[in-house]
Amino acid sequence: MNKAAYRFNSSEMPILADRILSNYKRDKSYFEQYSPKFNQEFLLRFEEKVNSLLDRKSSKIFNDKVIQLNKKIEEFIPNFSPLLNITETFLRSGSKVTNLYVSGFCFTEVKDALNLRSVGEIQRSCLKLVRQLESHIEDFVDKGFIIILLQNFHLLIDKLINLECELAELTHRHDLKSDEYLYIDHQLKDFIETIIESTPAVFGDNDAAKREDYSIEKLMMQTQINRGQTQ
Repeated sequence: MNKAAYRFNSSEMPILADRILSNYKRDKSYFEQYSPKFNQEFLLRFEEKVNSLLDRKSSKIFNDKVIQLNKKIEEFIPNFSPLLNITETFLRSGSKVTNLYVSGFCFTEVKDALNLRSVGEIQRSCLKLVRQLESHIEDFVDKGFIIILLQNFHLLIDKLINLECELAELTHRHDLKSDEYLYIDHQLKDFIETIIESTPAVFGDNDAAKREDYSIEKLMMQTQINRGQTQ
């Protein structure tokens, strides 16, 4: 049988592979008699790959964590707006506070970044604003209050950076896991194709029932039926 005739998708592969593994364990002695390649190592490696793929739920856990962390970042971003408004209002208080003009600071850049909800732009523009304010500390009458505002900016920026780093690390681990499952998929296809292509010679014409147990069409139909029953 031509290998190109087999078509598996990632959602069907775990159940399909598990069914073939179960059949293969039952008929292991037949395959061993047919060819030495069907030895204990072949079974162990096949079973290991099937078990790894059946544990694909860990990939969903990663997906859920990425979604939750993205949501956490989205919910955290609005914390900058009240602090930004207080700081801008403070600068607009007039000569009792400072003789500096609001127009000399990058408040608009920060607001634009917050509206875009771009984490990188928020970090960049906020750090720029903080550096501008820090360079004019001596120009404020109430240095204590502006220092408190700056400390709050640093806390928010650090928290946002930590969340972004956590998301980057989680995304990287998720991508590695996805690549691993993709590799296992390819390996399992080789195992399955090797077994199925050997069944005519292993069972011959005298055991059509066993040969039918390895029919991809039959196995996939059973898989689809079972999926429909669980939905």
